[in-house]
Amino acid sequence: MAQMSILPVDIVNLITLFYFKNNHLRYQILLHLTGERTVVFGEYLNYKEYKEQFESLQKQRKGQRSIQFIESDFQNQQNVMHG
Repeated sequence: MAQMSILPVDIVNLITLFYFKNNHLRYQILLHLTGERTVVFGEYLNYKEYKEQFESLQKQRKGQRSIQFIESDFQNQQNVMHG
């Protein structure tokens, strides 16, 4: 995992993934970026924290400033359950 900086124009879509891990519901925010790349922005156990961050990202997408986060490739996530 590495520090990543992206511009709002590089975000094609914000995606939410809900899944269970150890009997706990988790919320994961994925960023679908230009170049067909999807990265994990963050993972949350608390719905309120997830929702606040998601809304903040939606606002940041409309701006000009870069968005900083720790990158984690979606394809490398091992604990995601698909139904």
